[in-house]
Amino acid sequence: MPATEPYLVMTSPASGWAVWPSGGAWVLLHTVDGFGHVENRTPIGVPTDGGLIGDFAGERAAVAVGPVEQLLRSPLLSTAGTAPWTPAELPGGVVRSRGAVALAGTGVTALTSGAGGTLLTQRGGSWHAAVDARALPGASGLALDSVTWAGDSVGWLTGHGRPGGAVAFGTTDAGVTWTPVRLPGSDDVAALAPCGDGAGWSLPVLDSTGHIQVLRTRDGGGTWTAGQPLPVAVGEPAWGCSGDAVWVVAASGPANAVFSSADGGATWTKKGAAPAGLTDLSPTGAGRGFAASGGRHPSLWSVDGDGARFTRVPLPSWVAALGAATGEH
Repeated sequence: MPATEPYLVMTSPASGWAVWPSGGAWVLLHTVDGFGHVENRTPIGVPTDGGLIGDFAGERAAVAVGPVEQLLRSPLLSTAGTAPWTPAELPGGVVRSRGAVALAGTGVTALTSGAGGTLLTQRGGSWHAAVDARALPGASGLALDSVTWAGDSVGWLTGHGRPGGAVAFGTTDAGVTWTPVRLPGSDDVAALAPCGDGAGWSLPVLDSTGHIQVLRTRDGGGTWTAGQPLPVAVGEPAWGCSGDAVWVVAASGPANAVFSSADGGATWTKKGAAPAGLTDLSPTGAGRGFAASGGRHPSLWSVDGDGARFTRVPLPSWVAALGAATGEH
């Protein structure tokens, strides 16, 4: 899930964030009314051409800047509410995946490149390496893409690797130890960042036969159940969840379609054709949500009918001009 494609993070049905292209740069937009209005929350003074990798929860936000040109160490900035961004710097370049930064308790964790991906935790103003891809059990050619936390102790690392190796790992002790998330007979090659809350989480995995299926847990990762597989979409994967409601883009004949699930990905209903270049789906409940598409003409969409209907949401004209100014102050 590359950071250099438009994506959304909704923190409530009406509030959320959009990481959006503006010229050759990337900007951070915030809304509290379902994108009826947006405000610019892009950190100033840093080049954003390499993409923005963020995590958002309530009033908290943390954003890392993707490496670009001579920028070898990624700035990482955090804020709460309308407070100014507090700057820090990672000891290396952040992994260029939209799930490579995650809020954890009162701190921040991040994945940096090197060693297949290294998980860093922040303690006392310093960064500490918790684990890297080479140290994870059962991995084969693994490259880590995302880190996700369900609480202070429970979390997951996901990535992509060779067939037959583990691509998802869980912890219940705040990252001291990691256990592969695998089902018998699985031949997974990639896992996407899980989505959920409390003890209920959904984890999409892609296998070597060209299918995607969602693993579901109701006990915080203690046990997992696999749902009905779907053909992998042509292009980048796009999916999202809100509780047991899961939307995913999958191949349907020669094109892509949106599929909806009301049972955490156990079964699917085809809802209709997917807009071209869809890069993100973000259900917010009651069959509604938002989506983003990339390409030459990036679009923000309002979605209803559990993925059946897409309506373009216009963004203010000033969004397209922001990129020229993000790195000048």
